[in-house]
Amino acid sequence: MSYDDMVKKVLPPYKPGDTAASVVFSYYDMFDAQFIKVLKERISNGETETQIVLDALSIEQNKRMSVATEHIKKVLAAGDPMRMEGVIGKL
Repeated sequence: MSYDDMVKKVLPPYKPGDTAASVVFSYYDMFDAQFIKVLKERISNGETETQIVLDALSIEQNKRMSVATEHIKKVLAAGDPMRMEGVIGKL
């Protein structure tokens, strides 16, 4: 999928019931550094709706990092490597 195709998917107008946050969640794995650069270029060209998508991406990244941090804390708190593997299996 090209970046132009991705832009069309993540920028408004959205389908009824969709929001910037829900679209970012759905396509999160496709947001690579180059695509973010494309979005920032669109912002610098005056496309203000693109900022809403980048803000939603930032919020989603923070949520996922928080979850990952909690998982790592649980694994490391297990102490023994065998217990750590058990905790990982339960995640």
